[in-house]
Amino acid sequence: MSNLFLALKSKLLVPILIGIGGFLGIVHMEPKIAVPQPVARQKIEIIDGPTRLTINPEQSRRIEIKTQIATSTAQETKEKVVSSKKKVVTIVKNEKIDPILAHKLEILKKIERGELLPQQEQNEKLRGAIINIFCTTKTDGDFKPLSGSGVVISDKGIVLTNAHIGQYFLLKNYQIKDFMTCIGRTGSPATPLYTLELLYLPESWLKENAPKIKEQEPTGTGENDYAFLGITGVIPMGATIPALFPHSIPETEDIFIIGTPVLLAAYPAGFLGGIVLQRDLWLTSSASNIEKNYYFSTPRTTDLFSIKGNILSQKGASGGAVTSLVSGNLLGIITTATDAKMTGDRELTAITLPYIKTTFEKESGKKWTDFLETDVGTLVANFNETMREKLTTLITEAINK
Repeated sequence: MSNLFLALKSKLLVPILIGIGGFLGIVHMEPKIAVPQPVARQKIEIIDGPTRLTINPEQSRRIEIKTQIATSTAQETKEKVVSSKKKVVTIVKNEKIDPILAHKLEILKKIERGELLPQQEQNEKLRGAIINIFCTTKTDGDFKPLSGSGVVISDKGIVLTNAHIGQYFLLKNYQIKDFMTCIGRTGSPATPLYTLELLYLPESWLKENAPKIKEQEPTGTGENDYAFLGITGVIPMGATIPALFPHSIPETEDIFIIGTPVLLAAYPAGFLGGIVLQRDLWLTSSASNIEKNYYFSTPRTTDLFSIKGNILSQKGASGGAVTSLVSGNLLGIITTATDAKMTGDRELTAITLPYIKTTFEKESGKKWTDFLETDVGTLVANFNETMREKLTTLITEAINK
C-alpha cells in the first residue's frame, strides 16, 4: 500500500535557483540536478491518440482498485435475525480508504481507458476565463509596458495570478498619482475590458523578492509566487459589470499524477515589442502532459509540476492556467521555466492550487472558501485597510535603494 502511494506521488525536490525572465515574464530556472526519492516510479504514457498506462517491470499485473486501496482495519460482527428460531452471524469488514489515493486511482483508470474531456470544448471554456494583465506608466523609466496573464477562479470576478505580477499594483501611486495603471484585457488580440485591483499578495514573497524588482533577470524559486486580483469595473467606464463571471474551478486536492493530460492557456509575449504588445497580443492555448512533480519543503506534497517543451514557455505567460483534461479543473498557474533559447527545449513549471490554498490560509488566516465567496468590493476594502500600506512601503523602499 505504502509503496503504491509513493510510486503515485513520485516527487523531486525543486531546484534552488529559478530566475524570472524579465518583469512579468516567465521565471527561468537555472539548470540543477534534482534529487529523486528512492522509490519505484510509475509513469503514464500518452500515445498519439489512445492513452496507455505503462507500469514498472516489477509491477507484474495491472492495478486493481479493490485490492490496492481497501485496507481491513477491524472486523465487526453483526447479528441478523432471520427468524424467531434462527440467527445468522454476518462478518462485515470495516474498510478504511484514503480518499485522495482513491481519487488518484480513479484518474489513472480514466486515463488508461482514454476517458478524457472533449479538448475543443474545454479549450473554449478555459480561454473564456483567461485575462491579460497589462500595465503602463505615466512616465518613462525603469518600468516599460508590462504584460502577464491571469485566470478567473470565481464567478464573483476573483483573478489568480503570480506575485511577481501582482506587485506592480502596489506602485499605483509611486511618486505621483496614478503612476502605474493595470487593466484586464480579453480576447484575441487582447482588448481592454476590465479594471482591476489587488486583493492579496503574500508578504513573505514580497520580503524575499521586492529587492529584485529592477533586475533584468531576477532569481527566485517560485515559492509563494501567487496573488489575487479583483475585477472592479468594465471598460468603457459606466458599462454594466457582469453579475457572474466565467471562471475555472480550482482543484484543491493533491491528485497530481505524472502523465496527466492537461490544457494550458495564456498570453505569451516573449518575442513581441512594445507597440505589438499593445495592439497584437494573442491568446494562446496548448495541450500537453504533466512531466514531473516537485515540492518545496514537505515531501509527499505537490507544490509545482512541470510541462516539457511548450510554446507557452515565454515571457508574459506567467499567471496563465493549466487545467486537467480528465476533470476540467484548474491544476495550477504558470510560474517558471528552464532557460533555453527554444521554447521546445524549456521545462515549464506551474505552482499548484493545493499549495496556493494551503499557504494562503496559513499566512492570511483566512479560509479559502470564504475568500472566494466574498464580494470583490469587500475584499478590496479589506486589503486597502490592512495590507496595502505595509506592502507598498516594502516595495517602495526596495526600489529607492
